[in-house]
Amino acid sequence: VSSLEVMQYFYLIDMWTWMYRARARRGHQYMKRRVLGDKTPFLIRIALGAGGLTGIVVLLFLPFLIFSNANPFFRAREVLRADYSIQLQAANVTYSLYERSTLVVPEVTEEEALVFGDEYGFEIIPQNRVRFHAVAFDRDSSALWLPSPEDSANIQASLSLFGATETRAISNRWHVRRARKRRERLNSELTRQSNITGDPTLAFTIALRTDNQILLANSQVALSAVQAKAIADAIGSNSNASVYVENSIAKYWSLSSISDSLLAVSRGDNALCLELNYVPIGGNSSTASALYSPWWSARDCYAQEDGSPSSAASCGCDASNPEDDGASSPFAMAYLFEFAEVSTINVGGGTIIALYGVILLSLATAVRAPLIGGASKVVFQEMPYLLHLLQVVYDIIHARQDGNLVMEERLAFAIFDVYRDPHELKKWAGERQLMPSEQWWKKENAPLALPSYKETRNEPYIKL
Repeated sequence: VSSLEVMQYFYLIDMWTWMYRARARRGHQYMKRRVLGDKTPFLIRIALGAGGLTGIVVLLFLPFLIFSNANPFFRAREVLRADYSIQLQAANVTYSLYERSTLVVPEVTEEEALVFGDEYGFEIIPQNRVRFHAVAFDRDSSALWLPSPEDSANIQASLSLFGATETRAISNRWHVRRARKRRERLNSELTRQSNITGDPTLAFTIALRTDNQILLANSQVALSAVQAKAIADAIGSNSNASVYVENSIAKYWSLSSISDSLLAVSRGDNALCLELNYVPIGGNSSTASALYSPWWSARDCYAQEDGSPSSAASCGCDASNPEDDGASSPFAMAYLFEFAEVSTINVGGGTIIALYGVILLSLATAVRAPLIGGASKVVFQEMPYLLHLLQVVYDIIHARQDGNLVMEERLAFAIFDVYRDPHELKKWAGERQLMPSEQWWKKENAPLALPSYKETRNEPYIKL
């Protein structure tokens, strides 16, 4: 509880702050024990002159350093794990087909990256402060494909419906002429079902896990009617099948230093052979009592030796029981990722103009604040003696704590009146007696010696 108004309270706190600053300056002057006429030390002149100018120049050019290749504070991203998945999207439902993970994501040199690019048919442009990582996955999925009977039936029905829709659309005109009404009803029903289910697609996803984020590389490919029918027939008859995907997921990806999203740089030779394999695990494979373990596998299809693009035939991806195409890579699929090094003092997604504006405004405020209004500040910063005024402030605080609000308000008005009259303020704060150097450091209580700014009641420069 206080009797002072809000602004009066703020005035009092501001006075207290300036008193504390002035008393701290007097204590610092006492500790230096300098004599009258001493020059400012050389190190202080350097720190306030050349040092201050150097600091301002460094801050002004800091944005250009951060956004340049000369930034020494860079670190490389470390990839801890890579996951690869292929999913089938049909009838607005997503089914996982192929999944594979690896904990080995080695960093490769620029020369090895160039060889990788030549092998997969894309060009690499060397850049500064980038790291290359090669990610390879085995051919077979890490788990068996075990859809529920309902899911298996839905996949087969959706893919069969898509294949039937595409096939019947070719001869639609001739059938409409012969049986217009019947064919119109049939085509209307097929179109309605096709719109509900949507075209089946294959979704390819590579997830790279670093120490603090997950980076995703995505691609989607629409299945053709032939591919959809081949998968549907294989599921229905528990037989092997292979699907040649001409454009799967890109082979070359990059990540900039200020981005969290992977960008496809080049697709390269990204043809892929997706295979469904059924292996009998019980009963006689020639009888209806056989049990099958289905799994999916995937492998790259390389360009032919003469440089021509790969095809289903050259990849061995057009037979019911496909064979390996004899690729030289020890892994079935491989991809290259280019990561730009990250600055430890990076400003995230900010631009150089925004950063420069923030630094310029902050620097202008920091330099301007202590330099303006000096003529009005010197009255309060250079007060030689503060104990009497501080005691009045402490008495106001004690009066408030004791509940004597009348005394609090009287003392507050009294110190306000002191500050309103420069002559009265000078009487309370004292004045210095400037002594020559030969009398500066005599005994502390000598009548003609200046007591080194130390605040005692016997100081000769205090005149009340």
